[in-house]
Amino acid sequence: MSRISRNIEDYRKVSEASYLVADQNVTRYRIILRFFFIEHERMRDYLYPNEIFEHVKSVQGMEKYEEQELKQDLESLVKWKNIVPTQEVQNPRTIAEFNKKSFRYQISPYTVQIERMLIELERIGNEFQGSLDKRPFEKLLFSLRHFLEDNKLPLLEKWTDLIALFKIIRTNTADYLAYISSTNAEEQMQKDSFLVYKDKFVAYLRDFIVGSHQTALKIQLTLQKCDPKQLEACFCQLSEEPEYAPRFEQDQFDSEEKKAELYEIWDNLMMWFLDTGGQTCEYTILQRRTDEAIKKITRNIRRLGERHQRHISRKQDYLHLAKWFAEETDLMEAHKRAALTFGIANVRHYFTELAVTTDMYAELWDLIPDWIEVKPRLREYREKTRPTSFVSNKAEETLTKKHYLLELKETERQMRGYVSDGKIDISKMTYIDSGVRKILLRWVSAAMLDESKVVRTEFGNRVIVQVDETERINIHSDDGVMNVPKLLFTFDDKEGQHGG
Repeated sequence: MSRISRNIEDYRKVSEASYLVADQNVTRYRIILRFFFIEHERMRDYLYPNEIFEHVKSVQGMEKYEEQELKQDLESLVKWKNIVPTQEVQNPRTIAEFNKKSFRYQISPYTVQIERMLIELERIGNEFQGSLDKRPFEKLLFSLRHFLEDNKLPLLEKWTDLIALFKIIRTNTADYLAYISSTNAEEQMQKDSFLVYKDKFVAYLRDFIVGSHQTALKIQLTLQKCDPKQLEACFCQLSEEPEYAPRFEQDQFDSEEKKAELYEIWDNLMMWFLDTGGQTCEYTILQRRTDEAIKKITRNIRRLGERHQRHISRKQDYLHLAKWFAEETDLMEAHKRAALTFGIANVRHYFTELAVTTDMYAELWDLIPDWIEVKPRLREYREKTRPTSFVSNKAEETLTKKHYLLELKETERQMRGYVSDGKIDISKMTYIDSGVRKILLRWVSAAMLDESKVVRTEFGNRVIVQVDETERINIHSDDGVMNVPKLLFTFDDKEGQHGG
């Protein structure tokens, strides 16, 4: 696992990369070192000059390559530490044979990694890759739970799997969103051929949002419930386990430094899924960027559709309509056909006030109709007015108020029938009255608008609303069944502590 080095010598000039930016013969250097790398992958580490020479000459365009040029190229690559020479001693019989040195060459570890990186770059080209897949999130949740559980699997293996999945999620999501936002992708979206793929793109992005959301919520809940003492024990054990294979070199191993690094990685995992210190987590940003990508694709689709419509000729449609009117002999029928084709002439629009009601479940047919008085549009018109007296409806107001209080009292009595030990736990109930259910859902809506999740009810109580998204239950009522998250209502005052 890589660490930030504090040694200035580790930041030296990388001479092994010189062959990529040399002033001359870059092509020859790359052909030679690619041959070394391919043979190294085939588990053949040492190559002889005659083999290298034959390979270079076999490349198209290198037929005139000479042995003197090979000698110069090998010397340059040895100087840059791309290859390491080893002298061959084969029982010389004379001093001349001994002085005539024969070498074989081995590719250096730095060069192997550089060539491996170049092959990967050639594979992906100048485009971002990546993907938005919900499956790595599901695997990460499974791996996270396994890591925190006390099972027989090796702890180091569980930790390695967890971090590998986290790296895959970060890399794939970042690269795919960068691909969608790239200049090349923007140009492709402007073409008419993009309309063929639009449904696949939008469906792919929406499936990721919907599929990953529930899993991400479970990951967040698992991280929040993580026991610090248990995590400390895991990291203490991991810090004592070196991650390298046995070698002859005497490497210095610092368990405290390793432990600090483990905590840094864990903090990065926490910050990717959880908001910390007022800072929005990376998963929330990922969701926003995915939504923006869908909106951008939708806008491009609409723009392409409008541009496509502008180029469509309506000549045949107009000729067909003209033929209808030309063949019509009845004027009234022609008027009807014109109204059907072009719309009704002199349409009157009426504006009414919005219906005011406190019942959010009221149907349209239950509302009182709004009457509009049409007045003459004459300059000299004046409304007739006459003095009126103010009539006090005190008795009617008192009766209405009394009736309302009785209904509120009855609703409160029904509500208290569901209270047990100062709480209403939906998961422990098999049936809820529809009226009580509407009140409880209204409390949930009000609590979601408050960070403290506390709501003041119409009965004067303070209620703490807890919503558990990880578990869903069915609420049975007289008007049907509703599937909702697990809900818990806790009365935060003495009046609501007793049940009915």
